[in-house]
Amino acid sequence: MNINKSKIKFSALAASIILSSIILSSCAVSSENYETGFMPDVGVGREAFAPVQSDDTSDQKADSSNPQAIPSNSMVICIDPGHGFEDGGAQSDFLGEYLEKDITLDVSKKLKNQLEMLGYTVILTHDGETIPKTPIDDSNDKFNPQERVSFANSVAGNIDYFVSLHCNSYDSSATSGTRIYYYEGNAKSTNNDAAIAESIRGKIETDFPDSVKPTSENEVFYVVKYTHVPASLIEIGFMTNEQDAANMKDSDWQVKFAKSIADGIDSYFKENPAK
Repeated sequence: MNINKSKIKFSALAASIILSSIILSSCAVSSENYETGFMPDVGVGREAFAPVQSDDTSDQKADSSNPQAIPSNSMVICIDPGHGFEDGGAQSDFLGEYLEKDITLDVSKKLKNQLEMLGYTVILTHDGETIPKTPIDDSNDKFNPQERVSFANSVAGNIDYFVSLHCNSYDSSATSGTRIYYYEGNAKSTNNDAAIAESIRGKIETDFPDSVKPTSENEVFYVVKYTHVPASLIEIGFMTNEQDAANMKDSDWQVKFAKSIADGIDSYFKENPAK
């Protein structure tokens, strides 16, 4: 039998590409598609955003004369409240109608307050009411990972760190604790994604000594892989664990947890200033 080896090699390569696409799922779109050249204002809402007339804004600073713009001398953190709008995220019998999207937004707002008290400029990817318009806006009532990455990268010349907040769930109600994920497969800046995640993890462990020890792990999630700045995805706790659920719906606990994240971020950047 005559076997064409070049065809075999091509077929193997094609199969590999298809398999990679399946594994990465929504991550299959190349990060090159998120070189947006787009500079939104600090606020959120579809009507608040409009492209600037420029071919490349990736390294520009916002005009400090604009009261809504990001000051060029500020350390800027972008917080992404996971899920939202039509996407409620995870739910649990322990929380009733209080969904993942409600927890992530509540903690995100408290984290924003904590970081601002430490002197940071903070922007949210969304406010839970209006979806920001991005270059790949699909005009529906869901804010998918691609849109969130597009938003973050549209201000990549301004922000120093991106953190996405989520809540976990699992088949076993015994599983609990905080998980912090980062991605170091490509060098996004001189800052170390793992070191920032570890700084946050250390603060949470110190502030919540009676809880299950939090972990930080190198993992491929869309919003941490394709952002152009250092990033973390924090799973606050397990909605399917009774104690974690009780904590996450408690406003005082949310403030304390948000402060731990803020202190972890601040501790890292005090020793490793990004600007």
